[in-house]
Amino acid sequence: MAAPGARRKTKSAAARERIVSTVGVCGGNPRIAGTRIPVATLLRCRALGFSEERILESYLALSKADLAAAWAFADNGKYRS
Repeated sequence: MAAPGARRKTKSAAARERIVSTVGVCGGNPRIAGTRIPVATLLRCRALGFSEERILESYLALSKADLAAAWAFADNGKYRS
């Protein structure tokens, strides 16, 4: 339970914390924090028809929240893979 007066993170704020870009890691492309899995790779998997379950089985370091963050990041209109 959060402390009294603490602010809850919105889904978009939580998603932004899960997607990072670091110079020298994955070419500086957006990726899931703590991994070397680019958002573009996950989008390609989805475009190929992979289910979320299959993606999670293929990338054991990912969680459902990571995928949700990747989809939200891509859907915000600023990301081009």
